[in-house]
Amino acid sequence: MKFLKKNKKIVIGVAIAVAVLLVVFLVKILIFPTLGKDRYGNRLDGIEQVIINQDSMTKMEQDLSTSSSVENVSTDVKGRIVNIMIEVKAGTKVEDAKKLANQTLEHFTGDQKEYYDIQVFLTSSDENYPYIGYKHKTSKEFKWTNN
Repeated sequence: MKFLKKNKKIVIGVAIAVAVLLVVFLVKILIFPTLGKDRYGNRLDGIEQVIINQDSMTKMEQDLSTSSSVENVSTDVKGRIVNIMIEVKAGTKVEDAKKLANQTLEHFTGDQKEYYDIQVFLTSSDENYPYIGYKHKTSKEFKWTNN
């Protein structure tokens, strides 16, 4: 008890510091409750059953590259979204480029089409481009941007 009376300013300072740290910690928990959890939450449940492997994506890129109107193809899978970037040669009609996008669906299984959302980005040096096609997992065909 003598120690508390003799050093009451220090004890009060330490108690205030502990209280402030406790309040800061509680505020942090309230503001950032999901730290350390998966950034996709439970949206990727079941992805193990419908994995898209890199070999099938490479095969799709090679098949599309054989078309005379394609300059470059690249793919990217992030979570449940498959991004396919197709650069077509100048002078390619938009309808022909959209047909290329529809050909990409042949490289996916039925389960993959029903699990993943697929986006196709059509670009070219022409002024008619870019076009973006989006196929939701529940739809059968692409929806296109209006240019």
